[in-house]
Amino acid sequence: MQIAVRCLQGFEFLLKQELEQLGVTELKEGNRVVQGSCELVDLYKINYCSRLALRVLVPVHAYSFASIDEFYLNALNFAWEEWLDEDTTFAIDPQVSSMQFRHAHFASLKLKDAVADRLRKVYGSRPNVDTENPNVQIHLLVNRDRVQISMDSSGRSLNQRGYRKSGGEAPMNEVLAAGMIRQSGWRGEKTFYNPFAGSGTLLIEAAYVAFNWPAQYLNRSFNFQTWKNYSDSIWKEVLDAAHNEINSNTTVKLWGSDIDEKQLSVAWKNIAQLPKPDCIDLVRKDFFEDGIEHENEVVFINPPYGERMEIDDLNAIYKQLGHVLKHHYNGCEVWIISSDTEALHAIGLRPKKKLKTLNGKLDCEIRGMDLFSGTMKSYKTS
Repeated sequence: MQIAVRCLQGFEFLLKQELEQLGVTELKEGNRVVQGSCELVDLYKINYCSRLALRVLVPVHAYSFASIDEFYLNALNFAWEEWLDEDTTFAIDPQVSSMQFRHAHFASLKLKDAVADRLRKVYGSRPNVDTENPNVQIHLLVNRDRVQISMDSSGRSLNQRGYRKSGGEAPMNEVLAAGMIRQSGWRGEKTFYNPFAGSGTLLIEAAYVAFNWPAQYLNRSFNFQTWKNYSDSIWKEVLDAAHNEINSNTTVKLWGSDIDEKQLSVAWKNIAQLPKPDCIDLVRKDFFEDGIEHENEVVFINPPYGERMEIDDLNAIYKQLGHVLKHHYNGCEVWIISSDTEALHAIGLRPKKKLKTLNGKLDCEIRGMDLFSGTMKSYKTS
């Protein structure tokens, strides 16, 4: 089958790499999406294991239309009975940019009527719409006079891992954290340290990588399980294979810190949901007053941005952050994400890699840098 896997902006090439490892072929990058071909087993595997996918769509019907009536009739003539039973509840997720429709809700209503009318003809009764918890989620994309209808195999956004019991202040998206870690290349070889730990998302996603837990290890419910072609034996095969790959014996050190006691309390509640909650250490301390000499660590920093927090002089804070890194993190690799590029420059460290993405609605940049003593020339020749 053909699939379209949604992702965060800027993570397309990272998702493509991950999908290749998961068995997807004929991959093509788009804007916040990677398209490809896969078998049913791969579809299940992507939903359960992918750390970078937000949603996995299966395109099933595409057509052009010149009027609202033509839009409806084309949808009505599709064999919806191959996907939905008479007692199946469904919902429409619309994304519409067309002069034919005043708003996306109108297009959604027309498609809903087409699906319901088709199934009433086939089964003799009209199925129910459930916008809160549908058995089947149908994705509708209308671009001018073109329609693409897809079945949503995920049901919920896959950044929802199941461990977040409390978000705290400005929580980081789980997929963003996973992408930041993947961009770094870290796989558990070195100590992972996360100052400004917040709700613990970076630390928890690092634990998922270190132990190779499937991204949805705490979730076992997906919309593909309600489809008429669902195979329970294939699903069990995927679960068994993924669980056999778990690395329970890793000894990597994962630790973080934050000055805010309330944020640490939130992080502890989230960490407590993990299969191995004692794999992460948290301490309360001020990053700027640390005084500890850090060596051979991979450091992931999600500092204050300024948009969500009132900060008088963000540049001064970032400059101080750079000062601490230069003097106390010799031999470490540092990855920082921020929406304030001017403040990032104030850190005063030359990045080896940059990646632009989004954190919520904020344009952000991820920067990676190596810390060393002496000159760049002597570092490269050492």
